[in-house]
Amino acid sequence: MPVAPYDLVDLGEPQGSHSLSRGRHARPRRPILYIVTLTIVGLLGIVLVAGRFGLWGVRALSVESGSMEPAIRRYSVVLTIPVDTPAIGSVITYEHPLDPEILITHRVVGYEGEGDDLRLVTKGDANNAPDGEPVRREAVVGQVRMVIPWLGLIVDIARSEIGFIVLIIIPATIIVHNEILRLRDLLAERRREKKGRISGRNG
Repeated sequence: MPVAPYDLVDLGEPQGSHSLSRGRHARPRRPILYIVTLTIVGLLGIVLVAGRFGLWGVRALSVESGSMEPAIRRYSVVLTIPVDTPAIGSVITYEHPLDPEILITHRVVGYEGEGDDLRLVTKGDANNAPDGEPVRREAVVGQVRMVIPWLGLIVDIARSEIGFIVLIIIPATIIVHNEILRLRDLLAERRREKKGRISGRNG
């Protein structure tokens, strides 16, 4: 059962008191579970948008294979940023040469050619040999700047229809509902305070 996050607690009450105060010095308090849920829903939303469309050039992509273990484990999420010419030793995400919809995250281990014909030789850390075909610079989606372990597992679930409803739609609806109730109570409290001041002056 969700806990309403809009109860106002008087900080001047003695410890152990459970009475509620609607006074001027009361502060709204949100339960930790509510804050954690809000954080997770927000993070998942950002990752899904950044994975699909990108945010200011940043892409958030889930890793579905173990070719980069142990540096990047399966089900991690990598954050990439655009880069012109990745340095040797850096980890990049690039489009598969036969299917641009497939993205691969491997390490740059060398160069071939130069100038406009420069290509990147890549290799998965867990693989025994470099990838079969060097990568064109225009096929590079970005260079990996951050790795978040295990988040990819949750993201993969959220991408399904049922997972999106359970992990995004339902929690977001509860959060919005509670915020509306909280705002309603705060506005009602201000109206009561205003009426109290007016009554005090008239008295």
